[in-house]
Amino acid sequence: MENIVSIIDKKKGKNKSTYTVIFKDINRIKNIRINGKIYVKKDLELGKDYIVKGKLEKYNNERNYMGFNQRLYMYSRSNYFKIIEHNEKIEEYKKGVKDFFDIYNDISKIILSNISKYRIKHREILEKYVRNKYLLEGIIVGDIDNVDENIKENFKDINSYHLLAISGSHMAYLMVIIEFMVKKIKIRKRKYKHYYNINNWNVYCSCRIFTCSFKSRDI
Repeated sequence: MENIVSIIDKKKGKNKSTYTVIFKDINRIKNIRINGKIYVKKDLELGKDYIVKGKLEKYNNERNYMGFNQRLYMYSRSNYFKIIEHNEKIEEYKKGVKDFFDIYNDISKIILSNISKYRIKHREILEKYVRNKYLLEGIIVGDIDNVDENIKENFKDINSYHLLAISGSHMAYLMVIIEFMVKKIKIRKRKYKHYYNINNWNVYCSCRIFTCSFKSRDI
């Protein structure tokens, strides 16, 4: 089965990387536009399209009564399929003449891949300077996959769960807008370097806001 996908997110693992993709075509059925995942050793570039020859598989349902249901969890995150048995048969896809759907898809994948680049850069900063980085990942970039379930419940108990999901997403969109504006006005290279300091400043501000919010609750 031949699938055309757009790469919009990446997470590195020990042996393979996990890529979040937008399916454009599934086995020659065009203009699908649903999200999924692929696990590969190859280094794929964010924002690019690839042809992947493999089999689509749904996520697992709960195996035990009241156990973890991966399918419902992934559906809640708008992920519906994963590509398996591809044997690394992946090549870059380039289309000549583009229709309206292609242009719309290009705009969407550029925005989402830039948000992902922002998140990856912040993960690298947190890995370098913070020992237990998972909580700050949730607050700064909205990535709560690795946050302990007990911590999530504690946030819900004090009505602060939105700090983990919403604030990170808002910061990501803000940084993409700033980056777009900086590139548009063509700031000189020696001035443009100050933009990268925003990333570090963003981390600092987030930590301060996070600390103050908890002090206000006497925690």
